Amino acid sequence: MAYDAIVRIPSLLPRPFEPAVEDDYRSYRIAQIVPFERLASLAGAISITATYFWDSQVDDDASTETLVIRLLMAAIFLALLGVTYTPIGKRHLLTQLVATATVFSGFSWVLATLNDGFTVGIAGLTVSMVLLPLLSIDFRSMVAFGTMAVVIPNLFLRFVATPPPADFAYLNLNLWLGVAVVLSVLFWMLLDAGNRSLFLAERNLASERERSDRLLLNILPSAIAERLKGSDEPVSDRFDSVSVLFADIVGFTSYAQNREPRHVVELLNALFSRFDDLVGDHGLEKIKTLGDGYMAAAGVPTVLEDHAERAALTGLAMLETIREFRAEMGVDWDLRIGIHSGSVVAGVIGKHKFAYDLWGDTVNVASRLESGGVPGRIQISGDTADQLPASYRLEERGTVDIRNRGPLDTHFLMERMEEPNGQ
Repeated sequence: MAYDAIVRIPSLLPRPFEPAVEDDYRSYRIAQIVPFERLASLAGAISITATYFWDSQVDDDASTETLVIRLLMAAIFLALLGVTYTPIGKRHLLTQLVATATVFSGFSWVLATLNDGFTVGIAGLTVSMVLLPLLSIDFRSMVAFGTMAVVIPNLFLRFVATPPPADFAYLNLNLWLGVAVVLSVLFWMLLDAGNRSLFLAERNLASERERSDRLLLNILPSAIAERLKGSDEPVSDRFDSVSVLFADIVGFTSYAQNREPRHVVELLNALFSRFDDLVGDHGLEKIKTLGDGYMAAAGVPTVLEDHAERAALTGLAMLETIREFRAEMGVDWDLRIGIHSGSVVAGVIGKHKFAYDLWGDTVNVASRLESGGVPGRIQISGDTADQLPASYRLEERGTVDIRNRGPLDTHFLMERMEEPNGQ
């Protein structure tokens, strides 16, 4: 890898992740260092201006010239601060190289202008070098920073400083910078190892949170799941007008008695998965399955004005689906479907294996309409029929005695006829 071609001490460096994960880690590091970049730019502008008083103590003759240099560098620092808020600032390596060159050029220019400034100001250069790992994205950027931190002061010492420096000045400068480079690299290694551990921990935590959220959404409606995550209070709501649909597979029990369990479960799962798609497409909420029975509702947990029509369309689509399924799988199955509209109480109860459920007379009536219905047909109550548009063809069944409810006007839902405009 190019990484190992540049870094010849891989055993001492943090081990890179897989390429895709390494890219994510790089983005993670960039997000981490942006606040440091902004803080460093602001601190640089303030400190290089505020320490002007030091120049007159070192070399009063050069203080006027260094003030100009300092103000120029402060303006550059503020410009770099502004860059971090622009799209240009997203090109972090280029931005960081410019910023690092600015820092060491500014310090070195001031020190070179002062008489024997490097002798008394070299500590500032070394401190800056040791802090550079906070801004380094990877080891290559750290190497680039270290190189600039050594080369730039030497260039200013050689070509700008007056009078010409003695050999000792070079030795002193590079001794300090050499120690700073070693400390900086060691600091970067420790920092990167810690950042990688933190990155993995946060990544694993996010993965587990996503997994738990996915599982929760498979059990509960998304709106209910969010409420449960945000509060310990029990979830309970009353809905004045919803439509409840029950569907039961006719012929399933006898079919399942003499078949392999796995085969039976796979068939039932295939059929109910198609029902799940239909329910989602029509805006209903799947409530639960009860053996070979399927329960869904329209108008919960999101209120829907056209809940009766949505339930009717779903029931018709289920009958079409069971016909297709019967032909594909060679099973002699059919559906009884019951739909009733009215008020319900909805919520989540219990501490273990909880689920979103509905209670009330509407649920009981819908269940009785299904169990007292006819295979291959949809039996709906008069309450549901009254809410359907005229485009639905109904066949009056008459009064049916519903247990614990009494006589109820019922109809068979036959089809949805085409509107005059072809809709």
